[in-house]
Amino acid sequence: MEVAVSYAPDGTRLAAADDRGIVHIWDVNGGELIQSFTGHADRIHALSFAPDGRRFATASRDGSSKVWDTATGQETLTLKGFTNNLADVSFSPKGTRLVTADSSGNVRVWDSRAWTPELRMQKQARGYLSVHRDRAESLEALQAYVREDQSISVEVRQQCLDWSELFWQNRTTAED
Repeated sequence: MEVAVSYAPDGTRLAAADDRGIVHIWDVNGGELIQSFTGHADRIHALSFAPDGRRFATASRDGSSKVWDTATGQETLTLKGFTNNLADVSFSPKGTRLVTADSSGNVRVWDSRAWTPELRMQKQARGYLSVHRDRAESLEALQAYVREDQSISVEVRQQCLDWSELFWQNRTTAED
């Protein structure tokens, strides 16, 4: 039987995953069970606390990685799309990135923050500008296209306009 375990950074809690894909958080000093987390469909191969101890991540045989909030018990992020079992997971030193590795040695780096409406909007704006800047003949043409496009939300439009000059400069710098 495989068991994944990890101490919280402050050493007061211990997380242990059982063979059913459930993570249990234990108080190290008193030995009491604090909380249990369920959500994976198969065994968990690895788990890791974020540097601040407020979150932990799991890597499962079910091909997904999840990030959990230790205070609320909520799953804040699920990463899918792996073709092999996940073998390991770890947070970056600042806790903003998560690295996963599957059983074939494929490694991926992810943004570990929960998808807030602001992050979703920023992602849409980055994608929009990345595609449309290469189709525009000038910064002014790109900005005009953004202003006229009714398929994007007001928030995404404003973010695109705010970032358009930076995206345009990066495009022309890369070509020089």
